[in-house]
Amino acid sequence: MKTNLPISLALLMVFALVSTSGFAQVDKKQGCAMLERPLTAMGSCLGDSVWFDAGSFRGATYSWDFDGDGNMDLQHADRGQVKHKYASSGIYTPYVLIFNDSCTVGNRNDLMDKLDIAPVATPAFKIEDMVCEQVHARQIALPGQKVDSLVWKLSDGTVYRDKSLIHRFSSDMGTQFEITLLAYLGACVAASTKTVAFQPVEAKPNVYASSACAPARVTLSQPIDTHLLSYTWYLDGLPVSGAASHVMDFSAGTTHDVALVVKGQDGCMDSTYMGQAIQVAAPVVAQARASDTAVCVGQPIELMPTHTGHTGQAIYWGDGALDTVLNTRSHAFSKPGLYQVKVLATNSIFNCADTQVLQVKAFGIPQAEFSIKTEGACVPQMVEMDNRSKGKFTSMVLIMDQYDTLSFDDALLLRDPGTYEFRLSLANGLPTCKSEYVATLDLVSPLSAEQQVTISQISSQNGAFHLQWKGVDKMTTYEINLVQAEGFTPLAVVEDTQYQWVPLPGLDSFPAFSVRGMDACGAFSNYSHPAGAIALSGHYQTDSLPTLSWTPFTAWGESLAYYEIQKDLGDGWIPVGISGQPHYIDRDFNKQETMEARYRVVAIHVNGTWNSASTEYSFDYVSDIFIPTAFSPNYDNVNDIYEIVGTGMGKLQVQIFNRWGQKVYDNEGEKPQWDGKFQGNLAEAGTYICVVDMESPNGRSFNYQKAITLIR
Repeated sequence: MKTNLPISLALLMVFALVSTSGFAQVDKKQGCAMLERPLTAMGSCLGDSVWFDAGSFRGATYSWDFDGDGNMDLQHADRGQVKHKYASSGIYTPYVLIFNDSCTVGNRNDLMDKLDIAPVATPAFKIEDMVCEQVHARQIALPGQKVDSLVWKLSDGTVYRDKSLIHRFSSDMGTQFEITLLAYLGACVAASTKTVAFQPVEAKPNVYASSACAPARVTLSQPIDTHLLSYTWYLDGLPVSGAASHVMDFSAGTTHDVALVVKGQDGCMDSTYMGQAIQVAAPVVAQARASDTAVCVGQPIELMPTHTGHTGQAIYWGDGALDTVLNTRSHAFSKPGLYQVKVLATNSIFNCADTQVLQVKAFGIPQAEFSIKTEGACVPQMVEMDNRSKGKFTSMVLIMDQYDTLSFDDALLLRDPGTYEFRLSLANGLPTCKSEYVATLDLVSPLSAEQQVTISQISSQNGAFHLQWKGVDKMTTYEINLVQAEGFTPLAVVEDTQYQWVPLPGLDSFPAFSVRGMDACGAFSNYSHPAGAIALSGHYQTDSLPTLSWTPFTAWGESLAYYEIQKDLGDGWIPVGISGQPHYIDRDFNKQETMEARYRVVAIHVNGTWNSASTEYSFDYVSDIFIPTAFSPNYDNVNDIYEIVGTGMGKLQVQIFNRWGQKVYDNEGEKPQWDGKFQGNLAEAGTYICVVDMESPNGRSFNYQKAITLIR
């Protein structure tokens, strides 16, 4: 008979030495004690404990027979409670022998039910391969026994009760769980735990279109390759027969809603995924018309698109390699060549495009240039053309005003004066690809000898003479000549109508000047009348009147009428006298006025129109300056102060140095005075050097140095 014993169950076996009880009796006379406490089973499952409490048998020795075969398996001294766990299942009749005072009492448990240890072993199982969307777990080891029930527990607290040794769990891909399997047999239970990762079998394709405009190809981008799959394409909700791969093509001109269903073929659960709907639009057609396919460099071309089925466009202007991208409808090429213009029409919603390529030829514009070769600028003149045009060209025409077309090999004799305009027109490829070059030529008649330059003015300032004259038309340059006894000597050639002459130092006489004009033909006019330059000087003594002298003017010969003397006191030049000879005494001389005045002399021609000019002259102040040679600063009120005195003096600066070169006095003013002191002390008696710098009222500078004696 098999009995399952809970842990709280106590098997109370009372052994009495009563004959009718059937218990074994013990002879008390032999001094043996009775077993007061029977064996107790804590459980009847493999791994449970059977135990015995020695109780009142303290100090006794006892031995166990766990399996009831009469062989003592374990002997103990008095250690109180004793427990034992069976290592294998089976039916056992355990008993214990107690030894006390040389008396052996055997409690053999013969009348007790047999101890049935249930064989519930640790369950062993494994997780099978992924199958569709579930995980398959299988019990593989409960040898020789059947279990009453199995309980599957997940680490998240989920509990599954299933009597089957096979269980399936539904979960998301990639999630890890700890699974515990509990096996129950009556009150006996065994457990085993294992961590597994759920990897459900799922077919989730990504449907995309490599081109969504017809003709288009729609593709499953990442098909699942761990299981065989089947593909079903749908257009507008209806399956497409024969479309059983992950690629599907659509013909032109069709518009559909596209979907894809993918199924697993492993005999398990089908995994179905409906792809996103893709619309295959009508074809994109790129069409554009150019305003012109043959243009000149720099001339803009405009493209006029007529695309269909597009949402945007791009225009590529470039050479054969399409190296220039300009998304503008108008463009001008900067250099000649054959260009390909690519027009791209796009449908940005469906990512499809179409292109059209146009060829455009750009012609360069030739550079027209030539020169006119002549021997001069006066008529008659032979004119020739020197063509310097650059670049290739297909036609060339030279047009001359007043004349017919002239080829480059011809020469033309021009007899009439005037301005001529020559135009060269060059074209290349297209009539509009042309350039023009214009050159002008001025031809004049030569000057006649009767034409003459008129000298309008000659003046002097700061020692230089300034000539001005009036020319006539056609004169391009002017020749300035010196009028000398031997004739005219060229001095300079200028293009302006004025000239400045600075005489060299040391000249005792100045020349006269004459100017003649020259035209572009090299012809000269007559010489102008002479204009004279006069060198003026003066002499003045304090006891006499100032006298002016000048170099005689001989260029007019007997046509010289007289000399006019002019003075400027600050209000302009006014005549103050005339003279027939090259000298003049200013008898109205006022010393203060005259020292501040400027003089000049003008030669007067008999006709009163010709010109001359002299240099300007101002008299210097003549100063009477007295520099003392001694003084005695001894405070006797006689000659105690050293000072410079005189008349006609201007600004003075006086510096006095001792014999060692040390400056003892320095003062500037109208009347500097030295009191004979140096650095606040009396200077030593002896010889000193006095240096005087004076600036006269008319601005001239004078310097004086003298030795002086200081007497104590």
